[in-house]
Amino acid sequence: MCLDTARIITGNDLDIIISVLNSKLFFYAIKTFYGGGGLGENGVRMKHTFFENFPMPNFSDKNITDIKFLLSRLSEESLDKIDKIIFECYGIEENEIKHINN
Repeated sequence: MCLDTARIITGNDLDIIISVLNSKLFFYAIKTFYGGGGLGENGVRMKHTFFENFPMPNFSDKNITDIKFLLSRLSEESLDKIDKIIFECYGIEENEIKHINN
């Protein structure tokens, strides 16, 4: 729940940006490195400065097309496939993926 803090994101390819922001990698990074404190069992306070420091990879046209296609067919399986693409784009190794997923 957001009581008094909000951010607005504008620009091109918001669906790609939102996919990154909703990825397991992003949530793990916030929780582990950048979070401003916990909000219950599944919540983390995100400081706005974190967004300035979190790198956005250069997605290939194929990555963008794949993510947009999966978003159009949104399901748990699609979300897992999107996470896989995002892990790949950031160069995350299999052992790191297992750690993040646990």
